[in-house]
Amino acid sequence: MVVVKAVAVSDKEKKIILFPLIKKKQLLGMLNNLFPQFDLELEVIRPPLKAKTFFYRSDFIWLIPVIGLCSYFYYSLGLLSLLLIIPVVLLGIWQFKTTGYAIKGNQLTIIYRIFSRVTFLVEKKRIQVIERKQSVFQKRRKLATIQATAMSGLASATAKASDLSEEHANTVLNWFENEKKGAS
Repeated sequence: MVVVKAVAVSDKEKKIILFPLIKKKQLLGMLNNLFPQFDLELEVIRPPLKAKTFFYRSDFIWLIPVIGLCSYFYYSLGLLSLLLIIPVVLLGIWQFKTTGYAIKGNQLTIIYRIFSRVTFLVEKKRIQVIERKQSVFQKRRKLATIQATAMSGLASATAKASDLSEEHANTVLNWFENEKKGAS
């Protein structure tokens, strides 16, 4: 299912379903017809293997108190809450395998997942801001997060590729900055 977000004048978000049930092979052809300026089959650069734990360890911040409270107040049954660790780790690994970016010409593609997969395609001229963020923990492992925001009418759309190598995050920044300098 492909969902396109459009914002109305009243600033309330509306979703338009373009292709509700379609095979991925057929989808690429349809999207190529609708958006010929975008290359939809790019080789995506993924986060390094050392970033895998970052995708699920932040979820432990809320999970540990839940497990602790359940285990304390409902001792025997509460210990079953330890099983929550398994889906959290599996979701993190799934997010790790999905996350990435690709640059080709004036097109930036960012792919990420919360639960469903999101592919963010944007032309360089539509990008308002690209940020490179780095926590203390990411700095130790030489990782960084890039976040791109594009404006369209009254709305903005933001995409984030987490825990890329510093080198790749800097590549995205340099790609964006070089265009801005060249356009001046």
